[in-house]
Order: sequence, then C-alpha cells, then structure tokens
Amino acid sequence: GNSEQQRYWLGQLIVAHDGAGAAATERSLYLAAQAATELAELRYQQYRQARLVLPLSASLTAKRALLEETLEAYSKVLDYQVAIFYSQASYRMADVYALLSRDLMDSQRPPSLSTMELEQYEMLLEEQAYPFEDQAIAIHENNVRRVSEENYDQWVRRSFSDLAQLLPARYDKPERLVDYASDLR
Repeated sequence: GNSEQQRYWLGQLIVAHDGAGAAATERSLYLAAQAATELAELRYQQYRQARLVLPLSASLTAKRALLEETLEAYSKVLDYQVAIFYSQASYRMADVYALLSRDLMDSQRPPSLSTMELEQYEMLLEEQAYPFEDQAIAIHENNVRRVSEENYDQWVRRSFSDLAQLLPARYDKPERLVDYASDLR
C-alpha cells in the first residue's frame, strides 16, 4: 500500500538489470520490462488526469511536459524488446497522442469570444490537434503490424479498435459476402 516505496523498488529492479551487463538474464530482463511498464502506467495515469483549462497556454504546457515524461517512460519499456510489454507500450504511446488531440478539442473556451472568434478559435484548436491524431494513427498502425509477427494480444486488438474510430473508412469497413455462381459455362 506504500506507493512511494513501490516505485522505489520498481526502479531498483530496472537499475539492477541495466547495471548487470553480461550477468543480465532473461528473467532480469523480464522483471525490468515489467517494472518499467508499471512505472510508465503511473505516469500515464497522471497524464490522463491532467485537464486543459483556461488559461490554455499554462495548462497545455503542463500537459505537454507530462506527455514527454510519459512517452519517455514507455520508450524505456520498448527498449527492453519484451513482446508481452512491447505492444502495451506502443498502444499507450498512441493513446497519449490521441488523448492530447481529444483534450485540445474538448478544452475550455474563453467565454468572451464572439461567434466569429469562437469559430476561428475552434479552427486553431483543430490545427493544433490534427498532428497529434496523425501521430496516434501512425503508432497504432505500427502496433497492428505486430500481427504478422504472430503477436496478437489485447493491446494489438485495442489498436485495431482505436483505428476503427480514428480512420473508419479504412479500419471499420463492414465485411461483404459475395455470392459466386457455382455453375460456370
């Protein structure tokens, strides 16, 4: 129940593996990747809870700092190349970008804007949010390519699901069954 002590020992697992050099084992690699994933998840939860409120510039700066910390934490997980944690880290990295895109679009609007100013403000937000959505799509697409490596887990499945929402024209097409004539002359 002591989260500070838990973070400390998770960090010690990482330090032990990273400092082991030739003495590192498959088990120490797994434990380091697992510890890095747990620490990254804590960062992710902090990131998710950060809201974009007025003044937007201040809260956006704080949110972007959390974004960088979260991405760095998941990059550490990716560095270990342990399949069971790799797809989760990839999914979360994509979700970090998608969340920022959504948070920008859902952020508070200044109350003093006229209708025309509000439209322009909305367009500016869309311009800011679009590149983050593109980044999320690119990472999700990389994650779903893991299917060809015979790694289809819940995180790859979730990437497919998110892509269906982000790019429905490509990833949410209904299947069509075509009847073929069985008697060809």
